[in-house]
Amino acid sequence: MKKGDLIILGLALVLAAAPLTLFLTPAAPPARAVVRINGGVVRALPLETDALISFDECGYNRVRVRGGAVFIEEADCPDGACMRMGPIRHTGETITCLPNRLTVTIEGAAQGVDAVTR
Repeated sequence: MKKGDLIILGLALVLAAAPLTLFLTPAAPPARAVVRINGGVVRALPLETDALISFDECGYNRVRVRGGAVFIEEADCPDGACMRMGPIRHTGETITCLPNRLTVTIEGAAQGVDAVTR
């Protein structure tokens, strides 16, 4: 074998092995709902498991995770805007209850959405 043959063989091996890197990359962390009160994280809820959690640090909020989405089911805030926001399920979406200083944000796995507006 000549020097040129070895270079071509080496390049062919590198190109053949390149698709394997797609299978060896680590998986993205699963999406979760992160609940914050006064800016501090108080709970992280996986979206794969249904749950019902109540928070009463700065007012009463009941957060429900069901079917891969999260929403505020009940709140004692005067306007109830947080309950009307509906369920969220995509990374980057947020529900905010300003009177009770509570936010729920979806973090984790990217799901192909660059931005979400309502």
